[in-house]
Amino acid sequence: MNRYAIFCFISLLLVGTALTGCTLRETDSRIEEAESNTIIYLKENYYDISEVTVTNTEKNPMGLLVLSGYLNNDKGKEFSVNYDFNQKDVISGGVDAELK
Repeated sequence: MNRYAIFCFISLLLVGTALTGCTLRETDSRIEEAESNTIIYLKENYYDISEVTVTNTEKNPMGLLVLSGYLNNDKGKEFSVNYDFNQKDVISGGVDAELK
């Protein structure tokens, strides 16, 4: 009986680890998609943006992804925007650039 319990515990541990790994890969691809869509959004909606550098991504308590970084290789021109995974678009934020 003791061997059976140990076997079940190890099996559950391995299955849980595998499922967590799949979730992390999915999250990484969703973050890459959010970064790509955010870069497109910034270039289409603001003047004189040629380069967007994302330095930080974190999920806020409302389920939105907060992306922050700087523009045109100038660390003084910062942005921080909220990306909604459901809408697949930037919904709010601050950008140190002029709107078109």
